[in-house]
Amino acid sequence: MLLTLGDKADLAIDWRLLGPPDGTPIAVAVSGGADSFSLLHALWSKGYAPLALTVDHGLRPEERHEAERVAAWCKTRKVPHHILTWKGDKPAKGVQAAARAARYRLLIEACAEQEIDRLATGHTLDDQAETLFMRLGRGSGAGLGAMRPDSLVAAGGGAPIRLLRPMLKTARRGESAHYAAQHDLPVAKDPSNDDEGYERIRVRALLRALDLQDLLTPAALARSARRVAALTDAQGRHLTALLARVGQEAVPGVVRLDFERFAVDVDDQRALVARVLSAIGTPVQADDVALVQGLAQGQWAAGGVIVEKEGERVFIYREPAAVLGRADGLRGLPPVAVGEHPVLWDRRYILTAPPGLDPGAHWTPLGQGLPNQIVPSTRARRALAGIPALFQAGQVTHVPKWALGALVAALDGWKDAGSFLSDVLEFEAESLFEERFAGRVIRH
Repeated sequence: MLLTLGDKADLAIDWRLLGPPDGTPIAVAVSGGADSFSLLHALWSKGYAPLALTVDHGLRPEERHEAERVAAWCKTRKVPHHILTWKGDKPAKGVQAAARAARYRLLIEACAEQEIDRLATGHTLDDQAETLFMRLGRGSGAGLGAMRPDSLVAAGGGAPIRLLRPMLKTARRGESAHYAAQHDLPVAKDPSNDDEGYERIRVRALLRALDLQDLLTPAALARSARRVAALTDAQGRHLTALLARVGQEAVPGVVRLDFERFAVDVDDQRALVARVLSAIGTPVQADDVALVQGLAQGQWAAGGVIVEKEGERVFIYREPAAVLGRADGLRGLPPVAVGEHPVLWDRRYILTAPPGLDPGAHWTPLGQGLPNQIVPSTRARRALAGIPALFQAGQVTHVPKWALGALVAALDGWKDAGSFLSDVLEFEAESLFEERFAGRVIRH
């Protein structure tokens, strides 16, 4: 139905997703635009307990004024509101992607500080259609499931919270604008929405033209996204069960797949290897994995991960060069200073420091503490080179609790292993392999 200003304005919101208004706080990301402002108003008017969060990216002079206008509206209605500022230098390229990552990180951290486990955003069906269309242009696979109504997000090594998009299925941008106008909400107009230098704005104009010609509607694109998401979830469950049958971890994040004892068809093999690769390194599509019998024997790398195939057994672990660096100039992971809070390391582990450390203690790949000739000498040593270790005064002093036994075995035969291991202690390291394999949490 096309709304006019004479109609009664009401937003199409999935109230079941939000649950009843029982007084439990719910954070709402409010940019000051019509979509998010309308969502905030709707929650407030229905008796929910919203906490409004507005991010000032520092990219436009007007942003602070727009955030303060949201704050003023909230103050008169006794709605708690916080302005979150993106500090530091801004990138010269990819500023929208960087701003998006910073925005989510700030919002999630604010939720953690306020002990709120739900964050709602005003994404609409139009946003879903644009996201799907852009991912189509990049040849995405599972990413065509686009945005989910209910997902889990986290900031760094923090605990996940629920990210809710209650306007995603049926609410369109025009409905929000109409709702905001009828309720006299002081919405802001972002000039970047008219800047065709941004991909999303060009896609928005194209989709509008296609919609007008009944060639491709946002509703059809959003429906496709939901169906792809359902198929992706089903494949994820299948691959999780398959991994439990054929997979084995020497240590968390170092995987062996046994296709010799368990018959698995080639398509499932490729899909499973791709999922494991993506959980350890950067995303890889199944059609990029060559596992046809008789081919791809030996060692190869993809996405910062090493794959070693011996017959029908496949060994997968983090590529040492990706974390240690290489002589040709490839940089490894920089040292990470130890702090009082758990840290997300290489997006694969959450590390917790033991007490009583020196001020200069830092997290570094274990391979940095081993001689260059030792790291590549055996598969076990190569695989362990990319796990985290705690360094003090240039020496490895702590390794993950789950790694010590495997490390002792891997270094057997090295004449200096005794002195290297003599004073090594242990620390807590949580592997995120299962979380990443299942795609359960997006960490910013």
